[in-house]
Amino acid sequence: MQNLVVTRFEHKYLLTDAQAAELRGKLNAALAADSHNAGPSGSYLVRSLYFDTPDSRDYLDKVDGLFSRQKLRLRVYGGEGGRAKLECKQKQGDYQKKTSVWVTADQCDAFARGDFSSLLDTDDEDAHFLYALASRGYRPAGLVEYRRSAWLLGVRNTRVTLDFDVRGTDVLPTLYGPVVLRPLLDPGLVVLEVKFDRKLAPFVRRLLKGYQRTRLSCGKYENCRALNELL
Repeated sequence: MQNLVVTRFEHKYLLTDAQAAELRGKLNAALAADSHNAGPSGSYLVRSLYFDTPDSRDYLDKVDGLFSRQKLRLRVYGGEGGRAKLECKQKQGDYQKKTSVWVTADQCDAFARGDFSSLLDTDDEDAHFLYALASRGYRPAGLVEYRRSAWLLGVRNTRVTLDFDVRGTDVLPTLYGPVVLRPLLDPGLVVLEVKFDRKLAPFVRRLLKGYQRTRLSCGKYENCRALNELL
């Protein structure tokens, strides 16, 4: 079971389609495109199944604006079966630490039933950390799917992404298989995410100048959980 721990800052912004198209051209010219960007849209599919406690503690911590909070999710790329990432994303303001392990489709099915015991079938400390967290009663609480275009810069571990066609559901979510999804953003809006170590490189800061005006405070999971409130 391969593990991955990432620590860095993360900033999110809302762009219009026109702004995103303009920025895409600049990013293509200046940064290395993620190898997974594919097709006419230069993007790839991301699907995330979020878990929460019976009292929705993680969701409410975000709604209440707590400085320290966390999320637990399963993430699969490409919309197909196979292995996925089980991730805990811990945040201290803008600073984040993400602990991940790769898991199989069978493990994902077990996790959705509340059985995380397979994480103990290894001596990996990160898997044990995720088990200790998930075994507190975490169950599926919402599913989010979107298309992502990503660009990379080796300086300060910089990653810039554009997420569009963001949709979700909080009704009987499942990681695999067809589900009925609803838009989580107003039409014509795209999410810009900027991730980096310590301080954003001046070159990237100049590249993004003018696109960081509308800071996004509510994440995709929170928008998904708020779906029923909008009915």
